[in-house]
Amino acid sequence: MEYGKFVAFIVNRPWVTLLIGLTVFMGLASGGKHLAPDFTYRVWFNEEDPLLQEFDQFERRFGNDDRAMVIVHSPSGVFDADSTELLMELTEKSWLLPYVIRVDSLSNFNWIHSEEDDLVVEPLLPDDLEITAELLAERKEVALNHETLPDYLVSRDGTAAMVYITIKPSLGGSPDYEGFLLGTTDENGKQRKGLREVVAEVTRGDHEIFMTGTPPLNHSFKESAQKDIQNILPLVFGLTLLFLGILF
Repeated sequence: MEYGKFVAFIVNRPWVTLLIGLTVFMGLASGGKHLAPDFTYRVWFNEEDPLLQEFDQFERRFGNDDRAMVIVHSPSGVFDADSTELLMELTEKSWLLPYVIRVDSLSNFNWIHSEEDDLVVEPLLPDDLEITAELLAERKEVALNHETLPDYLVSRDGTAAMVYITIKPSLGGSPDYEGFLLGTTDENGKQRKGLREVVAEVTRGDHEIFMTGTPPLNHSFKESAQKDIQNILPLVFGLTLLFLGILF
């Protein structure tokens, strides 16, 4: 009997029913402001999960492995004056990016070697010497015959170089990959550039620069999801209204 009254109310007062439904929907929709996307591994674990706590403890002690890797490719090779200048500029500017704690590249790799009775430690691509073709030819031979550099900071054919950018861990929350990639404002109100802007600034000549690693990958997931939502949600609501109109 009660069910019959409920149905009769809907049938006899459709506009009132619609207004009540919209009011309830808007009241519940206000909680949407508390929703936030998380594209990191932490979304799959409870904060009290012992494995996650153990991992956080490990990162507090030894640091993290959140890295962006920037690949500089030049068909003519990366051991020329233009490529050397690009690598030095990219390395220097990467140190100034938000949340960066370490940058590794050919530009600041410590080359340890001996000269007579002296042990010499110097950057593989020195910034205090004149960059000549002879110097670069010598350093190319050193790099390609080094024990660790090939397939780490330089390709074996000498046409690509890698820059590793390590960002500080963000324990108990999602790292600010967006600030790292797109830039952010520091505590003094100064705008700090992001990795994408730095890459765009240094790209020139026949160089191609690519980005990979956890920060660019996770942020790409976020951007793709946002684009899908912008494109798909209006279509879904439109089709829903269309079919409701046809059916009723």
